[in-house]
Amino acid sequence: MRNNYENRRQNLIVTSKQTNNNKPPVHTIQQNLFEVQAITPIKENNQKKESNYVFDIVDAISAPILTFSQHWADVLPERILNIVQLARMIALMKGEHTATYAECVIYMYTRTLEAPMDHDWTDIYTHVSCTTLEDWFGEDHWNDTRAPKELSDWLQSKLTGLRRHIYEKRREILNQKYKSQEVPEKKPSEEKNVTPNNQQTLFQ
Repeated sequence: MRNNYENRRQNLIVTSKQTNNNKPPVHTIQQNLFEVQAITPIKENNQKKESNYVFDIVDAISAPILTFSQHWADVLPERILNIVQLARMIALMKGEHTATYAECVIYMYTRTLEAPMDHDWTDIYTHVSCTTLEDWFGEDHWNDTRAPKELSDWLQSKLTGLRRHIYEKRREILNQKYKSQEVPEKKPSEEKNVTPNNQQTLFQ
C-alpha cells in the first residue's frame, strides 16, 4: 500500500528549470487536509462586486501561493508555480471564486511530502494533478498513476471545500498585507500626539 502510494506520488513529481521572477510569494498555512470545511459563499450586490474588481485582479496576480508545509516550499516544481497567475486570471474571467487546480496541486504536493494520505485524498490529488498536467502541458499520466478521471460526489465536495479554503485564505493574507501597509493620514493638530501602531505579522 505504501509502495503504491509512493509510486503514484513520484510519477507526478516533474521538475523544470524555468524561472519566473514575478511569481507570487509562497506562504505556508497549517490546515488539516482531512477536515476541510465548506465555506458558504457570501452574496454580494452588484455595487460591491464592482468595488472589489481591482482587488480581484491584484489577488490573481500577487496573492501568495499557499502550501501545507513550509519545509517543502523550496522543492515545488517551477513549471507548476509558473502557471498559477495565468490560471487565476482565467478563473477570474470565468467568475470562479475558488482556488485553481494548479494551487490545489501545490498545496497537496507539500502535504504528500509530510506523510502518506488516505485513499480518498490520494484519488483527489492524483486526479487534480493529472488534470493540470494534461490541460497545461499536454501530458497523459492517468494510467501511470491510476488516477480516477472523474470524482464521486463525495470526493468532489471535499475538493471543493479545499479550493474554497485556499481561495479565502490567500485573499485574507493579501488583505492583511495591504492593511498593514496603509499609513493613516495625520491631521496637523494631531501630528505631535500620534503614536504609530505596531504592524501585525501574518505568521506568529
